[in-house]
Amino acid sequence: MTIVLTGHSGLIGSALLDLIKKELHHIQAFVVTRRNVVEGNHVDLFGEERIQFINIDDLNTIEGFEIDFVINLSGYSSSSDDFEAMEKLVDANIFFPQKILYTLCGQNKVKYYLNFASFSEYSQDGTLLPNYLYSASKTAFLSFLKYYSSNYNFKILNLVLFSVYGGSGRTKRFYDYLLDSVASDKPIELGDPNVSLDWVHVDDVANWLILLVCGRIDLSKISAVHTDVFLGTGVSTSLLEFSDILQNSMGEKFNITWNSELGRNHSIKYVRAPIEKNSGFMKWAPRKLKDIYGK
Repeated sequence: MTIVLTGHSGLIGSALLDLIKKELHHIQAFVVTRRNVVEGNHVDLFGEERIQFINIDDLNTIEGFEIDFVINLSGYSSSSDDFEAMEKLVDANIFFPQKILYTLCGQNKVKYYLNFASFSEYSQDGTLLPNYLYSASKTAFLSFLKYYSSNYNFKILNLVLFSVYGGSGRTKRFYDYLLDSVASDKPIELGDPNVSLDWVHVDDVANWLILLVCGRIDLSKISAVHTDVFLGTGVSTSLLEFSDILQNSMGEKFNITWNSELGRNHSIKYVRAPIEKNSGFMKWAPRKLKDIYGK
C-alpha cells in the first residue's frame, strides 16, 4: 500500500501520520512538502524508510510507483477576502495540489484521491455554494481535480470536514482558546455563543482514514467517479453548549467572554452535517461530544 500525503504538519495530517507510524507498518508513505529536504531527495521521517519526505520539485524520484491514495490535507485558510489573502489561497489551495496532480498523473498510476473539503463550501441543502473566499478556492480546485480524474481514471473521495477539534495543530481554534483561557489572567474574548456547529474530534477523522487506507472499507462498492463523504456527527451544538460540556468534563473554569459582534458579517450561524447522505459501507461512525466528555 502506497500513499502520497500533503499537509502532514496540520491537525489531521499529524494525527494520521502518527497512526501510520504506530499501527500501519505495511504502508509506504511519501510526504510531500515545499520545504527544503536535506540528505537528498528522500528523508526518513521517523527513523523508518517507509515514511519519507519529498520536496514537491522532486516528485520524479517516485516515478513508477502505483499510488493507492493521494491524501490532500494541505491548504491555507483565511478569514480575509482581500487580494493578499486571495494570492495565498490560490497558491496553497489550487496551485500546490494541482502541481502534485500534474506530476503524479504523468508518471504514476493513481487509484484514489482523497480531497478534503470544507462545510463552508455548501449551503444547508448540501449544494455547492461557497460562503467565503477560502471556500471558493477549495471549490475551484475541485473542478481541476475532476478534470484530472476524467483524463487519468482515478476516483475522487471528496471528504467534507466540519468543525474539527482536539489534538494539537499549528493554528489555534475555538477549542484551543477555551483551554488557553484556564490559565489566562485576562478573559479571552470569543464570538457569538449562539453560533451552532457540527463538532467532530480529530481522532475520529484520523482513525477513519486508517480504516480507509488499510482496506477495511470496501471501496469496490463505489461506482461513481466522485463521491462526497460528510465527516460530521449529524448533531449541531452551539459554542456556548460546547464550552459548557468541555468545562464540566474538565472541572475547570474557562476565563472567557462572549462578543456577538466578532467574526465576519456573513458568518455561518448554523451547521449540521448531512451524514444520512453517506453510504453505510463507509463505516463513518464518529463520537458525539457527550460520548467523549460525558453528560
